[in-house]
Amino acid sequence: MNCPICKNEQVIECHDVLKCKVCTHIFSKKINDVSYWDDLYENKYNTIYRKHDEKRKSMYQQEANWITAFKKLQGSFLDVGCAHGDFFSSLPTSLQKIGMDLSTSVIDEAKKLHPDCKFYKTTLCDFQSKEKFDFIQFRGVLQHSVDPVNNLKCAINLLEKHGIIIITSLPDFSSLTAKIYKEKFGFYAPDISPHFFTKKSFMFMI
Repeated sequence: MNCPICKNEQVIECHDVLKCKVCTHIFSKKINDVSYWDDLYENKYNTIYRKHDEKRKSMYQQEANWITAFKKLQGSFLDVGCAHGDFFSSLPTSLQKIGMDLSTSVIDEAKKLHPDCKFYKTTLCDFQSKEKFDFIQFRGVLQHSVDPVNNLKCAINLLEKHGIIIITSLPDFSSLTAKIYKEKFGFYAPDISPHFFTKKSFMFMI
């Protein structure tokens, strides 16, 4: 099996996952089982509504402020893997907000919770849109994408000339914490995440 990031054949087993010896990317042995991931994200992964509590609200606001440091929040904002759309509550009301997710029930709930926003049950690369976006966000999403490289390519095609792609909440498996805790690292969950990025594999993908 080749590495899904750098396509190299030098892959070894590491605990119950696979690791690339070239770009150090770690990935699930189920990486090519598309039906497994489709079923997981449609029916199981994000079907329990997580309330937008004060701590999460504060975190989202801090992230929105951080984005503003790079580009003023105006125009259109596409949130890939938006779940119930709660991040939109921290964005300016004047901003056009579009969210997408893979779960039918989650998207149906998002439409009820945020009727002023648009939501679609689709993958990014299957998303049909004539308009371009000023912001495209992957918040805690790329590690759950079966093909993150292609997702980024699709995002570029949907981006305005001076737009930005935002990648946040992506666990670093080359971090000191990950090295200490290894398979007990809190974000290590090969049954619900296809990818485990290191700094090297992330930069290779970019």
